Amino acid sequence: MPNRVTVDDDGVRTGGGPGFPWSEIVSVGLCVLVLPPEGQRFRYLDVSHVSGEFLELNEDLDGWREAVAAVVARSGRPAPDLDAVPPDGCVEIWPARTVGG
Repeated sequence: MPNRVTVDDDGVRTGGGPGFPWSEIVSVGLCVLVLPPEGQRFRYLDVSHVSGEFLELNEDLDGWREAVAAVVARSGRPAPDLDAVPPDGCVEIWPARTVGG
């Protein structure tokens, strides 16, 4: 299991692996699961690849918050409130929004 997530000009990767290049990433969502019985919130990034593969990168990974900030900065979207994502839902943070398209 990877212990670090990195987002840079090349794409999104974990550990020392190759990861997904931006040209092959369909979307990135910031998602929340609420786990019973105490209602613990579990946050993760869902990175979808053109092949149908995906990465689920949980908030326990080193660099996770920086990765969220880097994806948001790249997309030009406003930064989401990490505590306001709806339970058992996702907020898309990539790709960049298009105007009039």
